[in-house]
Amino acid sequence: MRITVIIASYISLLSFYSYSQDTVSVDKKSALTFNTNLVGDFARNIRGGIKQGATYIGLESISLEFNTEDAGWWKGGNIFIHGLNAHGNGPTQTLTGDLQVLSNIEAGDYTGLYEYWYSQTFGNLTLLFGQHDLNSEFAGTKYGGTFINSSFGIIPNISLNIPVSIYPVAAPCIMLKYTTPKFELKYAIYDGDPGNFETNRYNLTWSISSKQGFFSISELQFNNLVNNRVSGIYRLGTYCHTGSFHNYANQAKPTTGNYGVYIIADQALFSKSLHSGRGLCFFVQTGITPKNINRVYYYFGGGLRYHGILPNRFYDEIGLAFAHISLSNPYLNNNPTSLKTETTVELTYNFKFNQRYSIQPNMQYIINPGAIQGIKNCLIGIIRFAIEY
Repeated sequence: MRITVIIASYISLLSFYSYSQDTVSVDKKSALTFNTNLVGDFARNIRGGIKQGATYIGLESISLEFNTEDAGWWKGGNIFIHGLNAHGNGPTQTLTGDLQVLSNIEAGDYTGLYEYWYSQTFGNLTLLFGQHDLNSEFAGTKYGGTFINSSFGIIPNISLNIPVSIYPVAAPCIMLKYTTPKFELKYAIYDGDPGNFETNRYNLTWSISSKQGFFSISELQFNNLVNNRVSGIYRLGTYCHTGSFHNYANQAKPTTGNYGVYIIADQALFSKSLHSGRGLCFFVQTGITPKNINRVYYYFGGGLRYHGILPNRFYDEIGLAFAHISLSNPYLNNNPTSLKTETTVELTYNFKFNQRYSIQPNMQYIINPGAIQGIKNCLIGIIRFAIEY
């Protein structure tokens, strides 16, 4: 607890220093960008789940970004370092038991260096190598980022079936990206097992081995332009893991390799959504994987987000979304106490102040939490606060 307080105080002091420096030299473009971020969730399980009760979780992040062109060195170079501290008893683990993880900052007590990578841009082509968060480039949704449930970040077909480089433990990778105004093509190879808090406590150890396999992912993104503004983003992605996986159809014979496909769409519903004022947008996510070697074989989610619904509060966001997973029949045959599906419905409103501070009331109703018989549907209330610099 003392360590967390010290880190939080240090972040606050550095944030104040960064803010003071920005106010003094507004017109000067700096090669070095320093950012801090503090997010906290006060969560209460009102009914159902494992048990009723309340808990708090928090995430403190520090990042440094250095641009070689702004420093007067060479064009297209970028260095990024990202550290974090997560703390608190997670509501999924202690209160609800849901599979999809109701908060996207839940990680237990952990401090580590999350990302450190270098990227170099050559015209439309970008090369990146280092320790990298997969979800920052792949399988993401623009408008789903308003919501708190983890499924609206990385789809459960990936996060619940395969060890991958996502929060809170990242892995080394090499990525190539080709970008034009209308489309983007990305391909990356990651280490097949980023480890866990016990084997890679501070996320500083690289253990690359063919025995644990490699994870490769590709994504084609199409941008729908209206009057030179992006009104819609459509993504088609495929992925493959070369490691060994449990075969639910044949318990005595593990399977080598796992794969899947996903489709994600973000779309503004009318022209005002293209501006910083009021607008209605929607997103849709879906993914499918082989049944024999995956617990979650199908996912479908989506929602609506409206920003600026209240007069003179153009940056506020209100949203309604759902996330639904289906478990595979071979898995169910080996786990008779399991249920076929789990579904979460989320309603949220994000009050934003000065683009740096926000308070976000949130309600989630989880049907079949954990997809386990005997656990009642649960209703969760969350108050999230965020401070960004």
